[in-house]
Amino acid sequence: MLTLDAKGHILDASTGAVALWKTDSASLTGAKFATLFNFDVVSKDDDWADAQWEALLASALDRSLPLQAVPKGAEP
Repeated sequence: MLTLDAKGHILDASTGAVALWKTDSASLTGAKFATLFNFDVVSKDDDWADAQWEALLASALDRSLPLQAVPKGAEP
């Protein structure tokens, strides 16, 4: 079990979570929850983990999540 804050940062990790991710509690504590998973779409932008957290949160709460698609080569 992981305890998260409202922004998706890990506050505490149980023994089971530590075993699942094969690390120690200190390595998980403070990390962004979304960084524990591999996503089909990724980016090196600084705020990308925050966007992934919003997608995970919306999915868990059964909310719709609007996504913006911009044509390749176009300005956002």
